[in-house]
Amino acid sequence: GGGRSSAVAGRRRTQLIFRTPAFNIDPVNTFKQQANFARRMRPLAEAVGITFLDTYPATRHAALQPTRHAIRFDHFSTFHFFDAGRYIQAQLLLHVLRVLAA
Repeated sequence: GGGRSSAVAGRRRTQLIFRTPAFNIDPVNTFKQQANFARRMRPLAEAVGITFLDTYPATRHAALQPTRHAIRFDHFSTFHFFDAGRYIQAQLLLHVLRVLAA
């Protein structure tokens, strides 16, 4: 039989989360195209029961805020030049954990 793992897996449904890409200085997709991605993808994800997490607006706001401070948060991340990036990413993680715990 399936053993213990099958019994455990059958007790609770796995929560699936679709996360939109974060804001990016993208040479291919314009800011408007990046922002419209969520509008097109949300109905597709939610139609099959997947939780939709739109990170684009918050990450764009964090990346483009006026500030003189800088911190390297992650290689190739828009956050690595901006102090608020570490706070925004922590808030995103806490939000995901809250969704999973609900």
